[in-house]
Amino acid sequence: MGERKRLFLLVLIMTTVSLVVAGITIYVLYGTAFEQQRERLVEAAQSQARLIEAIARFDAARAQTNPESYPGGPAVATLSQIIDAHSHYKGFGETGEFTLARRAGDDIFFLLRHRHFDLDQPKSVPLDSELAEPMRRALSGLSGTVVGLDYRGETVLAAHEPVAELGFGIVAKIDLAEIRVPFIRAGLMAICAALLVVFVGAVVFLRVSNPIVKRLEERTAELSRTNQQLGLQIQERKEAEEALQKAHSELEQRVQERTAELLQANEQLQQEIEERKRAEEAIGKTEEKYRLLVQNLPSVVYKGYQDWSVEFFDEKVESLMGYSSDDFHTKGLKWSDVIIEEDLESVQKEFVEALKKDKSYVREYRTKTRAGDILWIQDRGHIICNDNGEIEYVSGVFFDITMHKRAEEEQALLRRRLEALWEIARMTDASHQKLCDRVLTEVLDLTQSRYAFYGFINDDESMMTLHSWSKEALESCQVIDKPLHFPIMDAGIWADAVRERKTLIINDYKEDHPKKKGLPGGHVPLSRLLVVPVFSYDRIVAVAAVANKSTDYKEEDARQIDAFTTNVQAIMESQQSREALTKSEEELRILSSQLLTAQENERARIARELHDGIGQSLSAIKFRLEDALGQMGEDVAESSVNSLNSLIPIIQSTVEEVRRITMDLRPSTLDDLGILATIGWFCREFQETYATVRIEKEIGLEEADIPESLKTVIYRVLQEALNNVAKHSGADSVTVSLTKRDDTIELTIEDNGRGFDLNEVLDIDSSKRGFGLGSMKERIELSGGSFSLESTRREGTNISASWPN
Repeated sequence: MGERKRLFLLVLIMTTVSLVVAGITIYVLYGTAFEQQRERLVEAAQSQARLIEAIARFDAARAQTNPESYPGGPAVATLSQIIDAHSHYKGFGETGEFTLARRAGDDIFFLLRHRHFDLDQPKSVPLDSELAEPMRRALSGLSGTVVGLDYRGETVLAAHEPVAELGFGIVAKIDLAEIRVPFIRAGLMAICAALLVVFVGAVVFLRVSNPIVKRLEERTAELSRTNQQLGLQIQERKEAEEALQKAHSELEQRVQERTAELLQANEQLQQEIEERKRAEEAIGKTEEKYRLLVQNLPSVVYKGYQDWSVEFFDEKVESLMGYSSDDFHTKGLKWSDVIIEEDLESVQKEFVEALKKDKSYVREYRTKTRAGDILWIQDRGHIICNDNGEIEYVSGVFFDITMHKRAEEEQALLRRRLEALWEIARMTDASHQKLCDRVLTEVLDLTQSRYAFYGFINDDESMMTLHSWSKEALESCQVIDKPLHFPIMDAGIWADAVRERKTLIINDYKEDHPKKKGLPGGHVPLSRLLVVPVFSYDRIVAVAAVANKSTDYKEEDARQIDAFTTNVQAIMESQQSREALTKSEEELRILSSQLLTAQENERARIARELHDGIGQSLSAIKFRLEDALGQMGEDVAESSVNSLNSLIPIIQSTVEEVRRITMDLRPSTLDDLGILATIGWFCREFQETYATVRIEKEIGLEEADIPESLKTVIYRVLQEALNNVAKHSGADSVTVSLTKRDDTIELTIEDNGRGFDLNEVLDIDSSKRGFGLGSMKERIELSGGSFSLESTRREGTNISASWPN
């Protein structure tokens, strides 16, 4: 009977397991079907919403150009098209449908519910009711899915999506009961099937197991008989054990005797073991020192063989390379497998050369880590050979020199960039086009790219003007009528660097991008693109772009271009400033020269008018008055004669004053007799006026040696210098020197006056220190000469001017 219970319990367990497995399976399938239905509803709702928005935008655009075709407005036309399209739509499943609604006050007004055939006048639902939960979410601008009550009060799975263009909401839904029904049916069927199978199985199992149970009972009886026989055998075994115990006692005595002998031998072995332990401890300490030494070395110690197999003596190789020692010891990985293929030949060559020489080597090469990174190492090793000269193994260490190599590469790039900047800075006479071409050459070299262009951005960053293409791009490009001006807002993806004001890197140009507008016919094909905006005072002034590098562009490439082009832009701006300054100075020099010429011409004109007009008139008045006085008779009153006689010296004084003013404005001797005679006349006039000042003249050239353009300049400098001597110096001696030396005309005015501090005078505001020194310097430099002023307190002043002849 016990066997029957166990069989019944087994059937019950099988039934339970079957039902649990069926339940789990149906639950998983239900969850999968639920997710699929939800995704289908989301896709349907979103596609319908986007389609309606597209129709609404189309109708709105048409209504602007053709309003008479939309008497009720574009929104009404759009809604009419949607209702008409859905009037023939039967939905999906038994309860699946689309609903379209809008918010009207505090109600939800349904515009479309095709499943229940009320397309023309659908009913509304209060906004604050528990019904139409999915549509309430859609009209609130939410997008997603929800399980809730629809406008009928039925629990549904719904996807809701707002229609932004019209302010509508769209819901794609299906009754939750429709989703569940197939799985409920399947569950019931599975339960029934499981019960049936279990029942049939139990019946079959009972029929099959009955003979087995009978055989088990027969076997039990047989075992009982066997057990009795075993009892007899046990008795016999006890008797044998007693005999064995006796033999054991005898054996134990012999063992004790033998043990005494073994103890003596053991003591000797113990002494040997102690000595061996002490030796092993010494060896262990040595090995520990060696292990710590290897671990603390900034290198990896290895032992290798001629076939490139290798053993590592420390674990740093794994942290450095990503490969463990086991990868090399047991997995067949060889050192040649991690060396970069391009470097393997040179590594082998250095090994052969070391074998021919002193069997030691130091070599640097690149390896590839497990993660795929490039690791530079310096390998220092020694080749160990046997007596026959055959290679036994190679031992050595290698160091990670990646940072050192990167620093060298960075330094090389910096040096190359600085050399390029220096060369560009020296191109002071180069045209703008040549400078741009030079920039492109360096940018291509810095990034190892194939194509490049360089363009300038206008002040409002709305237009790029192309200034330079790389040579290969020009040769390969077949575009007809290549444009030079590109509006930024209408340009393709490259203009994102300007629009977003940051570097643009595209390493797979074939990928889709919303800003890509395609390449014009004949344009060079692009695989990779790097565009860097060039800033100057927070304004983008230029764009540098490179393309089709053989490997991916990285931030380092962008940084190199940015650093280079920013410095180039500073050089260009500096050159432009210098050119503008030079042009301004040239214009100012020409203007000043014209002003001085005009001033001299005006002086000469006024002097002529004074001399030929007022001067001659006064002379005529004087002569007439003297003639009139000579013809007067004795009958004229003496008082009248005296009055007239008193006018003659006044008129004479006025004539002399006019002559003095005329000579001050422009001495006639300068035009009639030349500069040398004018210098002599002016020095005499100065000494007559300032009798305490002695003037020494040193004239070392002829009148013909002095160009006409310099005569006025020399006179005005001399005039201003001697006026300054009279007003400020307090000197009693002045030396005036005009000589010619090595085709150079030199003018020097030197006095022994009180002198002055040049720094103090030059620090005074120009409006307060007068125009004496400034006018002299300006006249001399405008005439192509050089001006020099030296002065020391209590030692006098020296003014020098020289002109190449």
